[in-house]
Amino acid sequence: MRLRRGEGPLLLLLLAAYGWLFVFFERINNPNELVRVYAARALAEEHTWSIGRREIRSGRFVDAGRIHSEWGYVNDKALACDAPGERPPRCTGRLFAAKAPAASLLGAPVLVVLRAFGPLKKTPAVFALRWVCVILPSAVFWILLRRWMLDSGVQENAALVSTLAGALGSLSLTYGQMFAGH
Repeated sequence: MRLRRGEGPLLLLLLAAYGWLFVFFERINNPNELVRVYAARALAEEHTWSIGRREIRSGRFVDAGRIHSEWGYVNDKALACDAPGERPPRCTGRLFAAKAPAASLLGAPVLVVLRAFGPLKKTPAVFALRWVCVILPSAVFWILLRRWMLDSGVQENAALVSTLAGALGSLSLTYGQMFAGH
């Protein structure tokens, strides 16, 4: 994409706002985002939608599996019981992300590429998915929307103010930073 006049500084501002000014606390394990990351990893590494298993150990139900053991507990998951007559949550079975699958499906190839550089670590995986699947496309969207407004005859100042208001003053900023599908 070739930048037009005025787009360079705007693009830098958007990349700084979306790519630097975001919240991330690794230990919180934000279920809204991380269950999608877990599903993308399961697709990339194990070629399955299952992010783990619910097992019974010492009389208690526990989550298990490679992703869980390496990256920790995450919520927002669905349990498919092994036995047809049983009902969650009191059963053993496979765990799945309880979210729509598109984000994880788009993220799996990113994690395949990231894996070429070594074992997947949670934080770099989250950041790679945020940048490739959300932050860069969000910045490009706002640049293209501004272009469309200018090409439609909107005055340059009005197009810039509208772009900044939408990009930085709406939920686009929040959801344009996280690997979530809202």
